[in-house]
Amino acid sequence: MASSETKLFQRQILKLKTLKGILTDGQPSVKCDGFLSIERAKNVPCLVFRSFIGATLFTGVLNASSAKVKALTAAEHSNGKGHENRLRAKAAVLVSGKSKFEVEYLELTFMNEVERQTFIKVFEEAAKK
Repeated sequence: MASSETKLFQRQILKLKTLKGILTDGQPSVKCDGFLSIERAKNVPCLVFRSFIGATLFTGVLNASSAKVKALTAAEHSNGKGHENRLRAKAAVLVSGKSKFEVEYLELTFMNEVERQTFIKVFEEAAKK
């Protein structure tokens, strides 16, 4: 487990949804209610999603050339329905596929706008380094 000095961001989120499903044989998956963090592991920035009891459910690498993040508007949600009450962001990270690292797209649902904006800022800064 990472020490507090290596965690750049940690917040509880409502949902993490993988859109390509690289780690689940091409099937998108949803992980609800847990902690999202951006942390450094051996000086490599990673995005980690853990359950409330601390089990790691998803890990992705933030790479300067492929890591991207943006806030979603209601019209841009993956299900095509507008949800003004949902605070979502879309991110791209590298995950270890069957034979190489591949880009996985994530849709993240936050509890409030401040946490979403903080995540986007920290994500962008970590991906540059």
